[in-house]
Amino acid sequence: MNLANEYMQWWTGKDHDRVRLVLVWEKLIGQTLLSEISPELIRDSLKFKKSQAPATYNRHLAVLSAILDYAKLLQG
Repeated sequence: MNLANEYMQWWTGKDHDRVRLVLVWEKLIGQTLLSEISPELIRDSLKFKKSQAPATYNRHLAVLSAILDYAKLLQG
């Protein structure tokens, strides 16, 4: 099982868009090792259309942050 799936099983929130955002990250960096995730990789992955609002970027970053926090929690 991958980290995205584990995170979604653990997460108990009510954000209806969370699943979609997790899937976006899984598609963008799902095959990347945690140790290889860098600010540059995140920045490059978030190069979306210029027409998207800043809040869209913030939501994507918030979800990735939550997933990485969960990974840290697993490491104990």
